[in-house]
Amino acid sequence: MPIRKSVKDIGKQSSIYGLGRIAVKLTALVLIPLYTNYISIYEIGILALFELTEVLLMALLPLGVFQGIWRHLTEADPKQQNKIIISGFVGLFITTTLFITLGYLSIDVFRGFLNINPKYLSLYKIVFINVGFQLGIQFTLQLWRYEQKSVQFIVATFFQFLGITTTTILLITQFNYGLNAAVFGKSIILLPLFIISIFYVLFHYWVKPSFHVFKRQLIFGLPLIIGALSTPILSISDRYFLNIFLPLEQVGIYNIVYKFGMIINMLLVTPLIMGIGPFMYRLKELTKEHNYFSDIMFYYSVLGSVFVIIISILTMPMIALFSTEEYLVAANIVPIITVAYLINGYKTFFAISIAIKNKTIIVGIIATIGIIANLILNYFLIQKFNLIGAAWATIISYFLITMMYYILAKPMTDIDWDMPRILKSMMSLTISIGIFYANNQYNILNEFVCGFSILGIYFILLIFTKALSQKDIESIRYIFRKILFKKRTQTSSS
Repeated sequence: MPIRKSVKDIGKQSSIYGLGRIAVKLTALVLIPLYTNYISIYEIGILALFELTEVLLMALLPLGVFQGIWRHLTEADPKQQNKIIISGFVGLFITTTLFITLGYLSIDVFRGFLNINPKYLSLYKIVFINVGFQLGIQFTLQLWRYEQKSVQFIVATFFQFLGITTTTILLITQFNYGLNAAVFGKSIILLPLFIISIFYVLFHYWVKPSFHVFKRQLIFGLPLIIGALSTPILSISDRYFLNIFLPLEQVGIYNIVYKFGMIINMLLVTPLIMGIGPFMYRLKELTKEHNYFSDIMFYYSVLGSVFVIIISILTMPMIALFSTEEYLVAANIVPIITVAYLINGYKTFFAISIAIKNKTIIVGIIATIGIIANLILNYFLIQKFNLIGAAWATIISYFLITMMYYILAKPMTDIDWDMPRILKSMMSLTISIGIFYANNQYNILNEFVCGFSILGIYFILLIFTKALSQKDIESIRYIFRKILFKKRTQTSSS
């Protein structure tokens, strides 16, 4: 079946590169118990601002060039591919170096906006340097993604995860470096990886770079910057507003609990984007023969809903296990953030169809509207509802952006996305989560029994609304068996 073959290909890529991203994202989760036990809530709030700045710069500084390289590599003669790669690399190296230097020298100017103790500003400068290291590493990782060099990708990302985690733990527990460890622990590992990445690219792809080629990549990619920025801004602007309206300790609490809501992003949404992105970019058009993307989106919706329910069940135990009691007060934001990231995943399908048509200006328009809406929502909702207001601002913004992508992308493709099925899935999820939270008896046993019963209710609702057919059930089984839990053959003939 074509759907099965396509799902298998995309699922394989999503799984491979998802593992790499999971390794990087796991750093944040693994270090939570360390931070909450060895660092004050105030300093965790400062660390949150460091992390948010890092995320924002990592979205901004590539200048959309990665997408431009992908796009032009698919159209280029094999003899011209090295020129495309090296031109993008040299161009990004120069622009990133200039920006990082400027940021390093001018950080003191923004200390009033940051609203933190001046003694921590020197650490902010190191954050800028770390971003430069990460971008150099990211360039190589992006190349390996495109070239499907999965072994190199996995080895590099897992080494990064293990190195940063181990170094940070040692610096905090053995040398009592506190907040400094979170910043310098990264530097120690990122620097050698950065150097290796630089030499790798220069050795394997070096030809004379072309400013004209880099300019073409910028023309394609620059309109995508706002789109790339929309996700980090949507996920970080709430913490900047929390820093304005609430004590910095509240920022720390929110930031720690928010990470649990992002588990779905780590395990499902990001692997989907990384797996399906290059796959769809290779297509010149999205026509009816590619209708299997609609099925893939529906299966993503079902699997994502399962993730949401399971994370909702485990929220209280996870927070209690990985942090201290001070953080339990914000547990109610986790399901909201989880659903927000699920909704954001739908956007991927529509956004790429726009990019294929070279209508990247639309991405910028949508992102701009979404960012403005998010800032307005955060301003009013945080003042009125505190932490829960920030979570609701996030989910409303993601929903608005996704719907705009769908409406504007629909005329550009012949694919029938079958949105009624998606809406039925989301309605079934909403009812299921509502039933779960209507049960106010919060003890571990009750939560697990009731919670896993909700999974059954969700699938019953899918079948009742006719969103889930027998064919879909078979395909979902196939995904679980052949992709998500793929195992090597256990027996061999001798």
